[in-house]
Amino acid sequence: MTREQAIHSLIAHGFKVEQVGEIIKAVTPQEPTIKALGKELRKARKGIADEKVLIGYNMAVAICNKYLGESEVEE
Repeated sequence: MTREQAIHSLIAHGFKVEQVGEIIKAVTPQEPTIKALGKELRKARKGIADEKVLIGYNMAVAICNKYLGESEVEE
């Protein structure tokens, strides 16, 4: 999945553009650790009240985890 596809997928699953921006910032090289990413994701999750948005959020996190896991294996 490309960066563009990931962004479109997050927006399609109910994320606001601001939330997508925060997630993208959390996974860029400026945030060096997975711990920092987890912290940002937990903050974003706390603000979700709609069940469908929460389901989409969890799907997005699962996709991120899948690709992060694959990139760690490749390195």
